[in-house]
Amino acid sequence: MQQTGGQVFDGQGRIDVDSPQAQAALDIIQKLLKSGICSNISAFSVEWMAGMNDDSVATYPEAVWIGGTIEDTSTVGPGKDSGWGVFRLPAVKAGGLHVANDGGSVLVIPAQCKQKPAAWSFVEYALCTREGQIAQYQKKSLFPSFLPAIQSRVVSAPDPFYGGQRIGALFATDVTKIPHLNMTANGKRR
Repeated sequence: MQQTGGQVFDGQGRIDVDSPQAQAALDIIQKLLKSGICSNISAFSVEWMAGMNDDSVATYPEAVWIGGTIEDTSTVGPGKDSGWGVFRLPAVKAGGLHVANDGGSVLVIPAQCKQKPAAWSFVEYALCTREGQIAQYQKKSLFPSFLPAIQSRVVSAPDPFYGGQRIGALFATDVTKIPHLNMTANGKRR
């Protein structure tokens, strides 16, 4: 829906799916389903995960972090070319956006936490430092949300698992083009 210019919630937090932009997004999904090129498999089901290794799936239009999941479940082995590659989302129309975002990553400190200062220090390290963000990218393909971290050579380095493709550089090029998502007062998408 971001690629069609729509939102799930309007600026006042009301559901905003009765719009031409939402209809355009739903029309695309319906065309894909009717064409027969999509599998009706639940995400993270046994079949969905198996598709990462058995050549039954050609593409996963997913978040950047799915790369870590694909790598973790790969039978190829670490540091080897898996045959997988990364590309931008197809644009809805010529000259349109090739990017979208559906949420993000958050950390919370529960009220019953007995080590709140230590927990807060971890949150600050993980989310607000180049080092913390780069460590997460190296270990689990969690693309940095702290913009200074995307300048790192680690992010722009060739990835052997993806045939030497510079996947981090691809995402870094587009991250600032992602449209704003309205959020609700309780922190959920709005």
